[in-house]
This record gives sequence, structure tokens and C-alpha cells, in this order.
Amino acid sequence: MLKKYTTGEYYEERLNSVKWLEKNNESLEFKNKITLSDIQRFEVIKNNQVIIEVQIDEEMKTYKNGVVRKEEKFLNTKQFLLELEKGDWKISKGLGVEGK
Repeated sequence: MLKKYTTGEYYEERLNSVKWLEKNNESLEFKNKITLSDIQRFEVIKNNQVIIEVQIDEEMKTYKNGVVRKEEKFLNTKQFLLELEKGDWKISKGLGVEGK
């Protein structure tokens, strides 16, 4: 699933995070789907690249050895660089995060 929506630097960073979680017997659970509540910016950089800035509302649980360690709820503004790869738009880089 990771490869379906991400590429390049962003894919590698996320893959390393998944490997770290597995190595440390931790996992993440998103209670509900991440909701894009507001697209604040959409800018074409090149024919195959765009920057998008969105507000993301998400709820997450962190588990250690199957036991809930913490629950968090976030409303953040995030920027992503998207690249067109074989006909699909994928996140290639996270450009910034701002908590709200």
C-alpha cells in the first residue's frame, strides 16, 4: 500500500518508519480515515510535479507489544510535493507540517 501512494524520498522515509515499528514491536492504528478538510494551496511546479497544502484531521493509537501506549488526535496543515509516476500522482516529499 505504501508504494501505491508514495515514491522517492517520502517512500524511503515511510518504509524506514515501518521497519522501525516492526523491529520495536510497535504499531500504529488510525481510528478513522484521514480526512482532508481543506485544500489551501495547489501549485503546478512542472508538468509532472505539484505542491499541495491541505488540512488533515486524523486520530491515531500507538501500540507497544499489543498494548495501547497513547492516543492522539491531530489537526495539521501539511504540504506535500506530488509527482506523476506511471500515470499516478504520488507523494514524493513532505515539505512542512504545522500543528493547529
